[in-house]
Amino acid sequence: MNPSVPDVPGYMPTGVPVPDETPPSRGRLVFLLVAVPVLIVCLAVVFGSFLMPEWTTSQGLFKFQYRLTGRTDEFLADYHSQLKTVNDGRIPTGVDAFLIDRLTASDRGDEQDAILMFYALQAISGADQGGRILEIPHRFVGNLLVVRTDADERTVTARLLLVEQIRRGGLLPGAGLDAPRTAKDAYATWWAKSTGMDWSELRRLDPLAGTGISWRETEPTAPK
Repeated sequence: MNPSVPDVPGYMPTGVPVPDETPPSRGRLVFLLVAVPVLIVCLAVVFGSFLMPEWTTSQGLFKFQYRLTGRTDEFLADYHSQLKTVNDGRIPTGVDAFLIDRLTASDRGDEQDAILMFYALQAISGADQGGRILEIPHRFVGNLLVVRTDADERTVTARLLLVEQIRRGGLLPGAGLDAPRTAKDAYATWWAKSTGMDWSELRRLDPLAGTGISWRETEPTAPK
């Protein structure tokens, strides 16, 4: 026995913590009983929204995140990848309507370009393009023909494909194009005529006529 420690029942040397043997309070137990189920539900909603984009809850969460994001282009590029992974590329109806409405109502060029690029990626990947893509006004053709100089050929082709679909009034999912940069110049020349020509006439002119370039497609569609 250590002679420096008094032999007194219940005595604890100074500086030695006394174990807390008090059972958990009723309030703490109630908190755990409420917090744990809520956490489980929140996690289920988050993971369910990723795996099941068609859920109404998932579409509501998409709209909420869309309004909060500071980079619409990155957000929609990630969403395009998500749809390919878990939804066979299909765009949920509510999301489709939301994006087309945002496109036509927004006055932000960066947001418009992000939405247009989303639909261009859907088109070139051969995925579902939603039911409202052909409602995109032809005034956005000019936006699509503005392509960054460092854009890769797939990006250029995707944007031109969306232009071609708007021109024809029909879908060309997964269509390909040779020499897309040369084709872009041809489309720019074609679009320059829009200042003096009605759209109903302009859209019947083939932008690639005389270039030796043509779209590789399975079911050609003529302008309506």
